[in-house]
Amino acid sequence: MRIGVRPYSHSFSDDERNYKTKHEREEDAHRDPLLVLSKFLVEENVLDKPELERIKREIDHQVLEAAHTALKAEPTAPESALANLYSETADPTSSQFDVVAQPEGEPKLMSDLINATLKEEMRRNDRIVVFARMLPTAVAKEIFPRSKAKAASSS
Repeated sequence: MRIGVRPYSHSFSDDERNYKTKHEREEDAHRDPLLVLSKFLVEENVLDKPELERIKREIDHQVLEAAHTALKAEPTAPESALANLYSETADPTSSQFDVVAQPEGEPKLMSDLINATLKEEMRRNDRIVVFARMLPTAVAKEIFPRSKAKAASSS
């Protein structure tokens, strides 16, 4: 049983058509937890559609504000770049780490390797739940106007 859902690609380099069938993509879109929960809340009269839309707009606004705050923030001090990078108990410069790399196979994109790992782990362990969702298009375009980043539609 597949319980992980990522109904949209992460970026232009992560084209889910390369590793998911059309049926799987449609199935994932129907299982999108945000859409399923939204539908449930309206059907159970917990929220009406206008209230749900208000909440979505409020969340988009909060994400946009947080992004603007982050973009306006002072850059991190260069001398802090190595803070918390290595273990406090293991010395990465020790001979324990002196090994020669032995690459095998064809080079692959990091996104392909992550997807393959997730797929394998989810196949082996049905308790793993994965959900990822991109920013709504309007929010992403405002935050990253010159970026090639791909955003999901905000249904």
